[in-house]
Amino acid sequence: MNKTSLLVCVVLLSSCAVRQPSGWADGKVYSLSESEVSEHQARFQERLKQRSNEQQKKPSQSAGIKSTAAGETKSVSADDDFPSVAGKTIHSEGGSKPVQWQFTDSEVTMIGEETTLHGDYQQEGENLHISFNGRTFTAIYDGSEIRFPERKRSVADYAPYEKSYADDCVQHDGYYRCWYVHVPENLEGPVPLLVDMHGFGGTAEQQRNLTGFDRLADDEGFVVVWPQGMNSSWNAGPLCCGHSVADDVDDVGFLRKMIARVSSQQAIDQGRIYVTGLSNGSAMSQRFANEASDLVAATASLALYLLVPKSESYSPVPVLEIHGTKDSVVNWDAKGAFPGAMKNLETWATLNQCRGEPVESWREGPHYALT
Repeated sequence: MNKTSLLVCVVLLSSCAVRQPSGWADGKVYSLSESEVSEHQARFQERLKQRSNEQQKKPSQSAGIKSTAAGETKSVSADDDFPSVAGKTIHSEGGSKPVQWQFTDSEVTMIGEETTLHGDYQQEGENLHISFNGRTFTAIYDGSEIRFPERKRSVADYAPYEKSYADDCVQHDGYYRCWYVHVPENLEGPVPLLVDMHGFGGTAEQQRNLTGFDRLADDEGFVVVWPQGMNSSWNAGPLCCGHSVADDVDDVGFLRKMIARVSSQQAIDQGRIYVTGLSNGSAMSQRFANEASDLVAATASLALYLLVPKSESYSPVPVLEIHGTKDSVVNWDAKGAFPGAMKNLETWATLNQCRGEPVESWREGPHYALT
């Protein structure tokens, strides 16, 4: 009998101090066809199969795991005389900044200047295998301090951005920044513009295939653009993501230029420019709504949060964020690297001058919305 894990999706909406557009409550619900659902399920099952195959290639037991007579396993040190970290608080240098590590028998908390992470660990002699949000890192414990072996940072490749690609581009900070665009036929009058951004490691083309906004645009009459982040990442703030953060890429400036160019080519309603995205793209959408509130009518995205402080020029923007409570990469609660869904709702409520506690405004099965 197959067991199915339940993923509860929660919609978090903040729009208190904002004048709602006419027809706000008269929206339509769009459903995927059965063939499209089957196609998405097939892709998902294929990814699960690939992940399972990768796991099977790994050794089933590490050197620090021994079988008991009862057939159970337990963690043991590779050297029984080697000191255990269990129950200890250890101070170390996490890169260039001091970090405090707090260990129980199986769990670890890393407390830094800017963030606190909760995870689990396994000790094998001097080796500590520490896991945060599904990612495992190996550290060395010498009995007094914890250190990480030096890892070579992958080199950013900016060569692909020295020439134009995709449907259209602007030059920004010495490179071509490009995007794909969908313009429905027979558009009349000023129409809305939707900016849809991919996740970390993704591409504009993948995001276009994933979301299917071109079909919705044909039905409703709006223009969609799918921009490409440099090195498949967006500079959404210090916590995410990749080379765009490390190299302080000006994605806000690029998006402003892109919107200006698309608006010069199409009859775009400047009062109906919307941003959305997945994961890293979600955080970028929220950063852009925060720092370009003069342009953004609203943002609705999924699976990551606002990761930058309030902009001095911010004026309230309706915000909707969708999140799964079982997300193992971007934490729902505040126990990982990111602030968590409820903290994000609280942040936007403050920015949008909301009052009172969140209320449940919609529910369907295990899925619900907090407003």
